[in-house]
Amino acid sequence: MLTKDLLRHRSKGEYIKPMFLESQDRSALALAENLCAVFDGAAGASLGSIEETVFPLLHSIKDLKLSKGLYKVLSDSCDFKLNLDADFPAMRESIFRKSAALLSSPEPADYRAYRDSILASCSEDERAFIRNGIYADMPENEILTEPPRISPQELIQEYNISLVRSLAFFCTGMTLKITGHDPAKMRRLFRSLKFFRLIAGIFYAGDKKVKGFSEEFPSCVVIRVGGPASIFENSRKYGLQLSSFLPSVFAMDQWEMDCRLELNGKERKMKLTNEDIHGIPPRMMAVYVPEEIKIFSAKFKETYPEWEIRPGEPVFDSSTREIIFPDFSFSRKKGKKTDVFHLELFHRWHGTQLPARLAFLSSGKNSRYILGIDNSLASKAEMKEKLDSSGLASQIFTFRDYPLPSKLIKILEEI
Repeated sequence: MLTKDLLRHRSKGEYIKPMFLESQDRSALALAENLCAVFDGAAGASLGSIEETVFPLLHSIKDLKLSKGLYKVLSDSCDFKLNLDADFPAMRESIFRKSAALLSSPEPADYRAYRDSILASCSEDERAFIRNGIYADMPENEILTEPPRISPQELIQEYNISLVRSLAFFCTGMTLKITGHDPAKMRRLFRSLKFFRLIAGIFYAGDKKVKGFSEEFPSCVVIRVGGPASIFENSRKYGLQLSSFLPSVFAMDQWEMDCRLELNGKERKMKLTNEDIHGIPPRMMAVYVPEEIKIFSAKFKETYPEWEIRPGEPVFDSSTREIIFPDFSFSRKKGKKTDVFHLELFHRWHGTQLPARLAFLSSGKNSRYILGIDNSLASKAEMKEKLDSSGLASQIFTFRDYPLPSKLIKILEEI
């Protein structure tokens, strides 16, 4: 990800356009090749030594913002590790206290005698700590454990993608139009949308449909996503999740993005299509699953093996023409019949979506749809009143951190 000072874009009226790199840009490609070459042979080197090596490379082109951006994208893809076998702050404090006591003694000595006196007063662990460096826990001493496996062309691709993902931090709202006939890609896109727990509505955008799920799936949909600049709490975490979701969009064959941004105190717009992002490195498409989802899924499988749990199957709300993606779908065979249920989780920033889902359940046709609601959202006075008056207590439970399988199974068995 790029920091705000490394963003490169042009303005034209109320619109901004990211300054993408072309893979044929000779100077950018040469810099990318040199940076990749530095990291290829740097396993075991410290971050500080790598930064010293790349310093002249970064200043070899006039656009320092570009060179620093390429380096940031490349270094973010590396694995660095600190060897922290000791309690560095406590060790430093102990040694500094002994040093201060020696300095205040009536007979100051030269440096060598002073150092020898300190070492003599230290334990064996403290002496080893001094030999290894008392500031070895500083970031510049992190060791590169895994060089990035990335080509110069892929680095340029990732830089272009990072420009858009970083601008998404300043998004107040985003509309995506996805066109395609590949149900597998659609499924991946919407699972990613749910996994990152974004505030979103998904709607039909035309009458054509293709088969791919338990029900017919549209060939073109519109997704309206709330941006981090439009919420008041946890906006940074939400921004990271929106940014992490975007590669799933870029992997689609045909898409359009219309963004509203609040940048440098001004309202801006950004419009992009699949023509702007040419391809996406496969390593960027690793599916991220939030930790609480992993915990819940594993615990449910272990405790209730008679139930099958899987990623949520899409449900269509005919009254609003919205496609709803639950987090999980559950099924259990009873004789020749298979019961199927759906669970959707609402976190603290999903307050704007919850009333619509309550209306969806209140129609009486969705008795197999269950809601899990974060305590911090359910306890808000206005939301609590809506939940109490909804008459849907048999389909709702609350949770903190992650949902408890025991709460869900109680509802499943009752239904």
